[in-house]
Amino acid sequence: MIVSDKFVFIHLHKTAGQFISSALLKYVGGCQQIGYHWPRKYLPAEFQGLPLLGFVRNPWDWYVSWFCFNQQKPGKYNPLYAVMSDGGRNKFASTITNMIHFGGSSKKSQRHLSILRKTLPNSLKGNRGIGLTRSCLNTANGSFYSWQFRRMFSDDSGQFDGMNFARMENLRVDFLNFLERIEVSVPQEMKTFIEIGEKQNSSRHDHYRNYYDDDLRILIEDNDRLIVEKFGYRF
Repeated sequence: MIVSDKFVFIHLHKTAGQFISSALLKYVGGCQQIGYHWPRKYLPAEFQGLPLLGFVRNPWDWYVSWFCFNQQKPGKYNPLYAVMSDGGRNKFASTITNMIHFGGSSKKSQRHLSILRKTLPNSLKGNRGIGLTRSCLNTANGSFYSWQFRRMFSDDSGQFDGMNFARMENLRVDFLNFLERIEVSVPQEMKTFIEIGEKQNSSRHDHYRNYYDDDLRILIEDNDRLIVEKFGYRF
């Protein structure tokens, strides 16, 4: 989470958060990082009421990025990937199916949560990993991406009031438009960085459509309907 006297940036996993954070901390005066993958509810009182910025990504693409990023770090799996992929043994379809049923009522899903509760930390302080604690799992309910979206961006009433969403697919334009709209001065050096800077913390993978069969495609469409419909995403 990046805070300033004009706005707050909330960093959802695998939505170019490293790139955005780097630009803000380097070029925008007064920005400071107060936590890594901290959700909205952790926002200190003095920053309440400021415009909130968050990025969203096509769900089918998001799962491919998440899977490949973790798969390409053998021996350094984060707890979530380790459990969902059975220690890296599961392939894409079975791992993502587990993610879609995250927090479900089945014995398998409940077993996954039980294992995670034993491996996740108790606090987010100093935690630069996946940004989850044991207590976070108490609200786990359905598809991981949609659950994280709600957990990171919604307020106490479950609404998204105050949030300004930008699409990762249009990141460089949407980011600059947001800063201009709230009258944040953007130096030319920052504009250049945003327009042509290299991706950060990314993974190598083919186009996301190559990873799906019809069953898995529909499973995501049905279970991540919140994001699909709110932002008009299509496969």
